[in-house]
Amino acid sequence: MAGIGFELKKIFKERSIVSMFRGAIYSTFVTIGPMLIIMVFYLALLLLMGYRNVSFEERDLLVSIILYTFIFSLILTSPLGAAVSRFIADKIFEERFDDILAGFYAGLLTNVIIAGSVSIPFIVITISRGNVDPLLMVLAGALFMALVFVFYEMTFISALKDYHSITMAYLIGMGITLIVATVLFYVFHVEFLISVLGGMALGFTLIAMNLFAQILRYFTTNSHNYRAFLQILWKYRLLFIGNLFYVFGLYIHNFVFWFNPSLRIVVADTFRSAPVYDTATFLAMLTNISVTVIFTVRVEIKFHEKYQIFCQQILGGIGEDIEMAKKNMFMVLRNEIVFLVQIQTIISAIFFMLLSLFAPFLGFGGMVMVIYPAVAAGFFVLFMMYCTMVFLFYYDDQTGALITSVIFFSVTLTAALLLSNSSPNYYGLALFAGGMVSLFFALFRLRYVERTIDRRIFCRGKLLNVSGE
Repeated sequence: MAGIGFELKKIFKERSIVSMFRGAIYSTFVTIGPMLIIMVFYLALLLLMGYRNVSFEERDLLVSIILYTFIFSLILTSPLGAAVSRFIADKIFEERFDDILAGFYAGLLTNVIIAGSVSIPFIVITISRGNVDPLLMVLAGALFMALVFVFYEMTFISALKDYHSITMAYLIGMGITLIVATVLFYVFHVEFLISVLGGMALGFTLIAMNLFAQILRYFTTNSHNYRAFLQILWKYRLLFIGNLFYVFGLYIHNFVFWFNPSLRIVVADTFRSAPVYDTATFLAMLTNISVTVIFTVRVEIKFHEKYQIFCQQILGGIGEDIEMAKKNMFMVLRNEIVFLVQIQTIISAIFFMLLSLFAPFLGFGGMVMVIYPAVAAGFFVLFMMYCTMVFLFYYDDQTGALITSVIFFSVTLTAALLLSNSSPNYYGLALFAGGMVSLFFALFRLRYVERTIDRRIFCRGKLLNVSGE
């Protein structure tokens, strides 16, 4: 996200309440804007189409399909995205822009093959075992493939820094979803599930096409050097594996509780989920999502500047200047981590208090609010751990990031299995345990990087990646 730093500094430079508000809105949209747009339009869609009048069976099937398409498209695309980000950064640094389009096509083909090999058998099994309308599952498959395209393309779009176009693509796509679904349902009297999934499949397909057009507009030539992409994947294989463990760890506690007899439901003899635990997870994520925004703003305004100064001193400074730049950089890093913990603690506490007061009026209560507190604490330390991992990426510590993600996955899985038969009050401690242990390791690893950074730079035959990607 290094490209938003200049715009943020320009906004916050005015030092007024209006500029602070503008900066907060801007940073929110470039970090979690697409997610907010999807949530708002999806809720509006359900309200317009009378979701409460739909049978429980149709509700459960719709929620299960959307849950599976979003979660597994993210799991599929995220690991490759980490390596692709480094590929793009390398090619931009080398000014070999024609290789980027070749890499885009190679990665897209890889994602499509994997997505197809997973989704087609699942669709066939669901139709045969669950007696689900084939058209419904075809639309679910189309939505899944569209999401795979969108999430993969976002990795490349982020390199363009054209966040206005990204936001407009999501607004237009979700607007089409809303219009098409309501017209199908009210004008042509198409079934509720077909209308919703048809609208969403078309909307996300349009988003994917819009993003694809943006990529072709910026990267106009193709070197057809597909081997370079494969070489980069091998070079950054630790990033791929590390991100794979991280994204699986992000959902593994949910998967464990999907098989908990007291929480699970099985829809169409295929879709497993635990609505109570999944709802608590969603609320816990919202409680702490501001970490992403705050971290982006603080890193871009405070840390990245010191990081660039340090890299510049390495390339042309004297020993004294390098040492001073290094001390300033790590001092800012420590200050930003402490600040992030402090401010997010306040925000999470306020959100928790408000949710506890108004949960009954919002339709949340009972077991959801019993499970929620521990899961919220888990997401707090999880997001802090991920922010610390980003600093490891800055220093090209792929091994440290990999070990951190493996610890997170392993501890979360083990704790979820052990706690699945305990009291619901303790279910969320699985994520908390995984996040806390991996956070401690990441912090110690950062300290190790600080102590050994001179040796890592001057004795390995390569310099740090100045781009910060």
